[in-house]
Parts: sequence; C-alpha cells; structure tokens
Amino acid sequence: MANHHDVVNFSSRNDPNYKSFRGALRRIVNGFRFSKTLENGTEKDLEMIQKWLGVTGPPEEDLVSHRSVRKAGTCEHLLQKPEFEESLQLRQERCAYWFFKDDDVQKRSLSNMLLSVAYQIAVEDGSFRRVLMDVVKSGMRVDKADAWTIWRNIFASRLSAISTVLYWVIDGLDESESSRAFIDLISNISTSQSNIRVLFFSRPLSTIDRSIQIARRRVNIADVALTDNLKDIRLVAADEMEYFLPSHEFQDFKHEIIEEITCRSQGNFLWASLILKKVVNCHRQDEVKQVLRVTPDGMDKLYDGMAEAIAKVVGEANTTLCKILLSWAIYSIRPIGIEELMEPYATELHTVIDLKHTISEICGQFVAINANNQVVLIHQTARQYLRACTRFPFSLDAYEVNEDLLFQCLTSFCDMSLRTKIRLRKTPMFVTYASVSWALHLNRSSVKSDRVLKILVQFLSGNFPLPWFQFLAINGHLSHLVAVSSHLMSFVRQHRKVDATKPRSPFRSPELALLEAWALDLLKMTAKFGSHMSDDPDAIYKYIPALSPENSVLYQKYASKSSSTISISGIKNTDWDDCLARVSNGSDSALYIAVSAEYLALANGQPNGRIRLWSNTIFQEHSGFNPGEPICSVSFSDSGSLLACYCLDNTYERPKSLKFAQDESFLIVATDFRRVYQLNLDNGTPTWLTYGPSLLLETSVPEGAFVNTPSSVDFNPDCTQLAIAYRNFPLAVWNIDPPEVIARCRQKETQGQTTNAAPWTGVNCVVWHPFGGQVIGINRDGNIFKWDPMDDSYEEMKQESDNTPSNIKCCPNGLVFATSDVRGSVRIYDYSQMVQVYKLTSALMVTNITFSPDSRRLYDLRGSWCNVWEPNCLIRINDTSIDSSEESESVASYEQKREIGWGWKLDDKSDSIISSPTSEVYADTKPPITAVANCAKNRNIFAHAAEDGTIEICDIESKRKLLITEFTFGMDIVHFALAQSGNYVAYCLLNGHVTVKSINLSSELEEISTQTVFAETRSISRGQIRQILFDSKSERLLVCGTERLQVLCVTDSSIAAEMEIDPVDLPAQWENHPTDPNILLGFTAGGINALSWDALEFRYTLSYNLSIDSSDDHPAPSSKLEALSQSYHPKMHLTTTSENTASGRRFRFLLLDTSVLYEDQTNSPSSDSISAVHIPLPIAKCIEQPVGILADGRLVFLDKALWVCTAQLWLPSARESGTTVTRHFFIPRDWLNSAGLALCKVQADGKFLYPSKGEMAVIRNSMRTDW
Repeated sequence: MANHHDVVNFSSRNDPNYKSFRGALRRIVNGFRFSKTLENGTEKDLEMIQKWLGVTGPPEEDLVSHRSVRKAGTCEHLLQKPEFEESLQLRQERCAYWFFKDDDVQKRSLSNMLLSVAYQIAVEDGSFRRVLMDVVKSGMRVDKADAWTIWRNIFASRLSAISTVLYWVIDGLDESESSRAFIDLISNISTSQSNIRVLFFSRPLSTIDRSIQIARRRVNIADVALTDNLKDIRLVAADEMEYFLPSHEFQDFKHEIIEEITCRSQGNFLWASLILKKVVNCHRQDEVKQVLRVTPDGMDKLYDGMAEAIAKVVGEANTTLCKILLSWAIYSIRPIGIEELMEPYATELHTVIDLKHTISEICGQFVAINANNQVVLIHQTARQYLRACTRFPFSLDAYEVNEDLLFQCLTSFCDMSLRTKIRLRKTPMFVTYASVSWALHLNRSSVKSDRVLKILVQFLSGNFPLPWFQFLAINGHLSHLVAVSSHLMSFVRQHRKVDATKPRSPFRSPELALLEAWALDLLKMTAKFGSHMSDDPDAIYKYIPALSPENSVLYQKYASKSSSTISISGIKNTDWDDCLARVSNGSDSALYIAVSAEYLALANGQPNGRIRLWSNTIFQEHSGFNPGEPICSVSFSDSGSLLACYCLDNTYERPKSLKFAQDESFLIVATDFRRVYQLNLDNGTPTWLTYGPSLLLETSVPEGAFVNTPSSVDFNPDCTQLAIAYRNFPLAVWNIDPPEVIARCRQKETQGQTTNAAPWTGVNCVVWHPFGGQVIGINRDGNIFKWDPMDDSYEEMKQESDNTPSNIKCCPNGLVFATSDVRGSVRIYDYSQMVQVYKLTSALMVTNITFSPDSRRLYDLRGSWCNVWEPNCLIRINDTSIDSSEESESVASYEQKREIGWGWKLDDKSDSIISSPTSEVYADTKPPITAVANCAKNRNIFAHAAEDGTIEICDIESKRKLLITEFTFGMDIVHFALAQSGNYVAYCLLNGHVTVKSINLSSELEEISTQTVFAETRSISRGQIRQILFDSKSERLLVCGTERLQVLCVTDSSIAAEMEIDPVDLPAQWENHPTDPNILLGFTAGGINALSWDALEFRYTLSYNLSIDSSDDHPAPSSKLEALSQSYHPKMHLTTTSENTASGRRFRFLLLDTSVLYEDQTNSPSSDSISAVHIPLPIAKCIEQPVGILADGRLVFLDKALWVCTAQLWLPSARESGTTVTRHFFIPRDWLNSAGLALCKVQADGKFLYPSKGEMAVIRNSMRTDW
C-alpha cells in the first residue's frame, strides 16, 4: 500500500514549501482567469495600478476560506427570493468582492475595500483600466488616502467608463469601520451608471437601517431580510452531528438534538455554532443533554455563562495564559498567529500539550484558532461583551492591555542580536507584527502611565531603533514612520498636559525631549532619506546618521559609531529644514511654473521665451522647449502627458487662466479681454472654439463699480464654470455653456453693524476648491475669504498688518491652501478651519507658488530659483495611517470626523493640524557656489567662488579658511583656478580682468594669508573668457577666450604668447601634459591638440580612434565637448560630449587611453591617434554626472538617485557590459541642486567635495578601499 501522508502535508501555513506550492497554484489559476484580460500588453498597466493602489490583489484567501466552510444546500432560500432574480446573473457576470472583518484593522478599513475593488475592476474592465492609468500618471497618491478621497479621485467621475455589467459583492458591512460612510458612498452612484450592481450583507443594525432610508432618495435599494434561516441552521447542525455520531444506531438521538438546537437558536447562527462546539466535545448522551439544559437561550446569557467558565479557571498559569490570549484576541491590530505568540510567550505556551483544545477550554470558548492558525474572537459581539465584563480575575481594560502589548512589542526590539538576525534572514516572526503595530498600541495606552514612558525611553535611548528602521525598509513599510512620529508627538503633548495638572510633577523634561526629538527625526528622515533607505536598508547604519543634522538624535547617537562609513565637514548642518530640493533657471528669472507627477517646468519672461524641465523625482534637468516668443502661462494636464504654454507673438490678449479638461479632450483659456477660447483635442486635428461675447458680458454695473480687466480667473475642476474677479466689481461665478451668471459674492455685514459701503468688495485673486464647489480668494483689503456660490455662505479671515497676500493656491486634495506675499513669506492654512498652520519666511520675494499633484510638496519661485518644500504639515495630512481610532470605529465617531472638514483624519490625538501651533521656518539665503577648484598636488586644499563674487580657500585637515576676495557690489567670478601646488589662485571677473594672488599655506600660521601678485585694470581683447589654467610650475597662466588664447607670466602679468582662435575651431578644454611641462593639451570633441607653453606653437594632433564596438567611428558635426573630468590616473581621461539629435541633445561619455602621451618622443608621439571607447551602456545609463577618475582606474560618478558610485574602467575586461557599479554613499537631494552637480569634485584620496546651500561639504569615506 502506498504512503501518501507526506505528499501534501505541511508543518504550518508558514512552511516555505506550503508558501511555494500556494504561490504556484495561484499563478496557474490567475493565468487562466486573466488570460484574456492581459492581452495587448495590459499586464504592465495592471502591475502599475496594483503598485499605485498598494494592494496585493483580490482577497482570494478570504473567498476560498468562506467557500470552504459553506455547507451544501444553505442559502438556497435567499436566492429564490424575487429580489434576487436579477442578481442571479452574477454567476455569469464579472464581480469584485470584499469581506469586512472586525478583528483585522486592514480588513475593516473602508479605504482598503475601495482600493481592492478598484483593482479588481481594472482587471475585469479595459475601459476603466485605461481611465485609471491616466490617474496613475497624474501623480495623485491614494494608497494612504481616506475613503472619501479615494472615492472622489477613483470612482466618482469614472464609474461611467465601465463598459460591462459589474457586481460588487460586499460581506460583513456591520464589521466595517463605518457602515454609514459605505452607504453614503455607494448612494453617489448615479442611476445613469447602470452597469454597477452592489450586493452587500450585514446584520440588521439600526444605524444601517437609517442610512439605507436616507440613501433611497438617491439610488434604488432593495433590502432582503433573512426571515427564515432555520433550514440552513438545521443543515449545519445535521452535518456536525453526522461527524459526531456517524453510527446509524443514534439516529433518533441525533434528530432530537438537531431539532432542539435549531428551535432554540431563534435563527442565530452564532448561538447554534457555539452550542455545537460544546456538544461535539461530549462523550456521553447525558453530557450532551446536560450541555443543552444548562446553556441559556440568547447570546447575552450565553456570553454570561462563558464568562463564568473563565472565572472558574483553576491555576495561576492557566489564568495568566487566558489573559494573554484574550488580550491579543481583543486588542491586536490584526489577527496574530500562534507561531508569532510563541516567541514573546515561550514560557506560557511551549509547555501546553494540546494548545487548540486548551485555548478553547480556558478562554470559555471566546477565543478560537482560525484556518490561518491565528488567535481570533468567535464574533465581533464578543469583543464588545468582553471589554465591558468585570467578572474575570484579571483586567481587560483597554489602557492596561494595550500597555502590556506595547511592552511586548518594544521588548522584541530590545534584542542586541536583532541586527544579526535580520542580516541572516532569521528575523523572529513576532517582529513583523511589532514593527508596524507598537505605535498604535502606544496611541491606545494611557498617557499617565510611567511604565509606558519608561519602555519608550529604554527603546529609544539605545541602538535598538536602527534594526527597526532597517526591517521596515526591507519590508517596504518606511511610510509607517510618519504615523509613528505623529503618535509620539501626541503622547509627549498629552503627557505634558497631565504633568502640568499635578502639584508636584516629576521632572521629565529630558525623557519627553528625547521622544520629541525622535518624533521629528522619524518624520524628516522618512521624507529626506526614505528612497535611499529603500535602495539600501543598511544605509541607516552607514550613511544616514552622518548626513543628519548635528542637533538630531540620529547624528548625536550614531554618527560616531564604527558602523558609520562617512563623516562630513565644511557645512553648518545644525537642524532639519523643510527644503527637499532647489533648481536654478540660470540667469533668467523664473516667472511661471507647472508641476506634474514626473516633471517640473519653469518658464522665463524673456522676449525669446524658454521652458526648462526637471525630473520631479531626482530633479535632474531634461531637454526643454524654446517657443521663441514671450511666455505668459504654462500648464500640465492632469496625467502630465501634455504641457501647454501661452505665448504672445500672435495675440494681444494675455491669459488669466489656462487649464486642461480632466479627460484631456480640450484646453480652455480665459484672457484679460474677458474672452474664453477652447482648443478641442479629441479629434485628429486640434480646432479652436471661441465662446460668444455674451459670456462674461456684464449688462448692469452697480453704483461705484466699473468693469475693467479681470484681476483673476479660474475654471472649476470639470471646466463647466469659471470664477471671475475684478478689483472694482463683484466676484461672480459663470456657467460657460449656456453662458449665464450663477452667483455673485456679496460681503456679509456683521450682526448689528450698519454701513453705507457697497455690499461687495473687489477681489485680487480667486481659485476653486478641488471638489467642494467653493472658491477661496484674497479680497482687495488683503483678507482671505471662502465662498460657496450655491448657498451663498461666506467666511472671511482678517490678516495681520504685516501680511498682505498676493497669490493663493489650493492643494489638490483640498485639505489646505497656501498664500504668498511680496515680503517673501509663504503661509499654509487649514481649509476647513481657515487657520494658519505653517509659515515660511525668506528675504527673497515670491513670484509664484503651486502644489505637487500628490499634495505633499509646495513649490515657490524666488528670482531665478525654484524651491521645493516638504513641510511636516503636508506630510502628516497626506498619510492616513495616522489614525487614532479605537478598535471598530463607531459610526458616530466617523461622522464626527467628517464634520470637522476635509482634514477629519487628524484629530486631537493624532497631532491635528488644527490644534498644533503654527510652525515657522526661515529659508537659507546664502549665495550659491558657482565654481570649485582643487589642487593636483595638495589633496587638502580646495577653493570655491560664490555668486556674490567671493572666493574662499579651505584647508581640509586644519579646517582653516580664508576669504580671498569679495566685492561690495557682488561682481560675478566667471572663472578661477588654483595652481597645482596650491600656492597661487587666479580669477577673472565678468569684465574680463584677471587677478592673481599668492597663497601662504604654512602650517606655522594660524590663518592662511594671501597677497596680490597682479590685477589687470585695462581691457584686453580676448573675447568671453572660457578657462584659465596654471602651468605645472606655477610660472605661467593660460587665459582662454572666445577670440584669443594668451599665456601670461605670473610674476608681472606680461603676455608671453598669444594666438588668434578661429571661430570654426571646436572649443577646447585645456590641460597640462602629464610628463612634459612645456606642452599644453587642448581636448576637443574630435581629438587632442598639443601646443607649446612658450609660444603657443602647434606641435601635433591626436584624433580619437573609436573602438570597433562603438556605434559610430566619428563624432557628429554638431558634437561639442561639454566637460573634461578630473583624472588622477596617469593614462586615462574621460570626456563628456553632446550632439544634436531629432529627439534633442544627446550626451555621451568617451574614455580616452592617453598612454601614447608617455612615449619618449622628442616632437610628437609615434601615433597620430589615441584609443577611445564609449563607456559600457549599462554604466552610461546610470550616470547622472561624472566626477573624476581615481588613480586605480575607477570612474567616480553620481547616479540618477544621487548615489556616489564607482566603476572600474581601466582594465580592458572591465570595459565590457558586465562591469559592476559600486554604490558608496548618497547625497541628499536638498543639498545638491541641478547647477551644483557639475561642481562636484573628488580628491586623490577619495574625499568628495560638493556645494550645498552656499557652503562646500567635504565627505570623508572609504572609497579608496571599497570595491
């Protein structure tokens, strides 16, 4: 006989073999299920949608679990009801489904239900999938949004796109966080969207009944009561009894028991199932009858009897185990597995022989082990009963139990070997739960508890947080730190309030200050370093502490640890700031801005207009546009696939508003002539439509008013209405088609106040709320107002005397809005309460502001710079994992949050933006660094020039600095150079005058000293200066202009040699010959020209001999040398060239083997060419900015994510496609702007130099030894 016992048996659901088998089976099933759906390349779209929604797929395990426990023949009477005749079609039609579960915080979430349903619809319906992809591309984030935001952004205006009949089957609505909110949402499905059918199941709660009655006014609802389910209970009872007594001799007894259970159940399945569990554990008929005799009818009495059983549990060990199991079953954030509990409760659980039977006995059958081997309550009503029960020999108080669970979670991290376990992938299973749940248990613990404060301080004082961060990064849960930060801040704030009420409060300032500091660090660390931690979870040990501000906990506790591989000097990085990045528009002022998920676009106000583009992720610059005429406005479509710019050469009208339709079918513009135009884009040829003159035509003008050029115009979200404001005429909202005035804004008088003034005021700026139907604006008095055109409600906020806002923008999620003023301040306000929550101050005037599509960032334009800000208030309001809800949230509490306003998710216990004091920050205004030079022979010396005309020389080791020169009027330093030994510095000004100074670097001097050698005062015809260079002996200075090349004597500034430059010659980058001090080398896009230093006489030319594997043998005619990277390798150089292509300018990296320059030749090398190869494509694709070449042949470069990387390129074998890239450390995005990328330098010993906010940072690292 064959033995099949081990064929499909697994030790547990966590058995790796079981997981592999289940995954393989799921892939096979999905392959059949979605084979038609995934045709035509839509699999990639579904992957993007799934990642964007943050879902793992349909809740298949729940579906399989429910099907497995369903008894054949049950529920048939339900399907036979007339109301279900049409619904029977769902057996053939497509459906999306969800099972609410009260014992799982994730599965009772309304947001998670909507996200899952959205994904399932996208799988089933191609039309909806395409519409959803447009939302994905827009950059809007919904994975952590609240239910109402998800509904608005995914479903509200897009359900009509569903092309086939689709059923939503929702089970357990009474177990959701808010049944009323669910019914409110689905009742918004209009009757015209007839392809949607919703079938939901629930207990008949009064709150649900009331919600259904209200919803009937908007949508057809048929409710079916389960008036007779005794037949189903009888079938279940018969099935259980058949297993219990399979013998035929007990037929009469079985029938008697089945009928008694069925009759006494009164249609309550839960009561019947509990009695059946007791019956099947009996061994004699008398015991069965005894169970039925002592068991009361009704759930309340039954629960009382079960509680009495717990009170009679014998033995301290059993009582302790009972409390542990009940605590986790009632208060765990999600159902917790037995294997997980085995780790923190090894003593209590490992000695139990039959755990499943023991749990049922000592917990009075309140607790069960489900199919996933998790500890759960038998029903959600049991949770309500147990929390109120006082019959037990122990307390189940919510505060006390959550405190115990918090203690267990944090204790699991206080393991000195946890980092090793994580590295070896032997992380305890309980850590998975603890890592994302402890902060929620903290939020549900008492703020008065000294034990809670003690365990928090113990956890956060040691090295324990770092393995936690690492584990979160490995598992993709770093965003959870935002919620933890909020919970810590809430705890600190409330603890201080409690201490303030005590007459003799203990001194807790150090402990609370520690928690407060950590709360700030968690928030900022996630925003600034989150993407890098996801790339390399070990970064939390190696780089992040050193990159954190000096006053942060991260820096103070961990920057000096042996695990930290870098150290930073040269900059004042004292405290966290809110700046994420900054980009420069060059010499042109940045006046107009548009932001999409992928790109940041800036436009200048010059006659020859230009639009520059940057990545909105890593902020590197891309090819822009040159319309060639003045630009007055730019705007992205919602998906970011279209960019519109309004130019002036062919029109006299200036735009007041420029907006794409939500479906990108048209572009609409309103001008200062009060005309509206529409460009239709939904056909092959775009066509313009001009709306008639009756639109915006005012036929009657009140006394004292006159209609002139509008001060502001804004279209509503669906472009069917527009709000138009004047400085001397009432604000009005117009319908576009047909043209008619919908409402005019009238200023409300204060009660008891009489005035002869006009009942309106002029408005300077107005914008629509994204979905509230309201407008907000700035009136002529400088006050901010909110007005609803439908009900004419008006609210105004008086401004301070020093605050006169000039611009206003509302964020896409509608929670906040921002204003800017000419004084340089930007303020953020809570929309619902109209209170200020954030202020940013700078000396530079703000010309424009806007929000990112995901509402997490604020952009402002100041001069030629665009600053990207990510303040705490925007981070927190966009992360709804900050939730303080207690267990199953009641409808009342849910609705109360809604009534607060759009920011209802942030109540008092979760760091409400309403209750928090306004945070105020000051922007750094130091002049940016424009040039950097280091010494070839002195690795400790470098110098840098700033935009204000200052030059500073620095000694890395002694940390000595000297300001070499500064100009009263901030004259620009165009170029400057250091001599190879660091004993001279030369610079030229914008007027072309050259100055040379000597430098005394003697270690005997406390300070570096300089002396002017010469300074030109008369104009010299060289053209625009391109480069200056000292020779290897610091005796001569090369000055390269666009018209003339000159060699000056350093001692007296006399001209030793000069030559005219032919305009047709390719621009060159000049370097000293590596071995011959009398030769000057000019690198171009096509080769190297050698000249003599003495007379600038031509010696020889070396052309580039590209290798056979290169894509082309000769540079294109449009090729241009962009940069020559610094090289410490004696025989290797790297050039960056660019050439014009049909798709824009393309950059290439060319590696030059300059060995031929070392040949012992009197006049010229033996060859007329040098070997050149393009960098292997896999490496070239990684390079964002080449920095230099080390002496061992490794290229140092910054990659797209601003990691400092190296790749070995000297060895021939290393130039193949298999060359590996080594990441050493990264540069924070806000430290390095787009202009500063080209200024990064690497010293011979691997020290990395880069400009940051007007200072030069020096990073000491292990690059020389890392491979």
